[in-house]
Amino acid sequence: MNKITYEIRRYEDEDAAAWDAFLPQTVNGTFLQSRRFLSYHPAGRFRDCSLMIYDAKGNLAALCPGADQMVDGRRVFVSHPGSTFGGILVAPKHYKAAKVLAMLDALEAWWRAEGFAAVDLRITPSLFSKQGEDLLDYALFHHHYKESVELSTYIDYDEFREPVEANFSQGKRTDFHNGQKIGMYGRPLRLPEELDDFYDVLCESLSKYGVQPVHSYEELLDFAQVRLTKECGFYGVFLPQEMGERMVAGAMMFYFSEVHLAHTQYLAAVNDYRRYSPMTFLCTYLIDTMRQRGFQKFSFGISTEERGRVLNKGLIFAKESYGSRHSVNRKFWKDLQVL
Repeated sequence: MNKITYEIRRYEDEDAAAWDAFLPQTVNGTFLQSRRFLSYHPAGRFRDCSLMIYDAKGNLAALCPGADQMVDGRRVFVSHPGSTFGGILVAPKHYKAAKVLAMLDALEAWWRAEGFAAVDLRITPSLFSKQGEDLLDYALFHHHYKESVELSTYIDYDEFREPVEANFSQGKRTDFHNGQKIGMYGRPLRLPEELDDFYDVLCESLSKYGVQPVHSYEELLDFAQVRLTKECGFYGVFLPQEMGERMVAGAMMFYFSEVHLAHTQYLAAVNDYRRYSPMTFLCTYLIDTMRQRGFQKFSFGISTEERGRVLNKGLIFAKESYGSRHSVNRKFWKDLQVL
């Protein structure tokens, strides 16, 4: 067998069109790694160090969205901080064992030549990948990367009975029916002022943890009206008219149409209305709505912290109570000075 070789080139702004044209052809790329999405970050927020990988014939074979960061005094290549995950995004023709191993050889040679002391990759989870991540998992293990695992949850509609609440725990069913009894209802949010109300709910919900949303209101409005008109949606849950029609819970959803999956990016509820269980009503409404829209899976996201070492038991219990199953998100890292 002839030796397989790849050339690594650093991404430049003029490559944006080529990057976004190639991304949908990969087995594990999503809109979260597109330049259209990543460019919402203001210049200077990250030191972009994304890479484009070419085969011996000069054809684009893979992408590696990333950034140049200082971590504990060392220069580290990290998967792009502007995206939840990414890793190495490979075209089907090159998603073969020998070729992926050769790509890693080329990437590590480039990283070392550029002076990186370590690499930290957050690869696309199998739920979001058209062909799964088993080959990449193996290739990184083969190259002596260390691994951490975060626990995530999702719903597979093929295994869900109707109505959706029939799959819930008794407590969740009771909470949902109590919301129905008082006339609580859900609907999509489309107007700027509705997104503004949602953002207030989100900030209030997160305030009990002493944190702010990752995105600003202006960024969410940009997603909804300009950048991600087909890839995201906003939803609210309201009290009935006789109770003031206030929004008491809301959500931002991401749509991964290439794998028929809807993902909860933000879920929030007003703390003062907990007695009405608006979060349970919101999740029930979303699960039912996403099934009606034709999605095959519904993702709740991770319930872990500190690279998976800390499990939020209350959060995972709540997600399991909706009849969800388990999956994992994997992160890989390696000290490049240890061969």
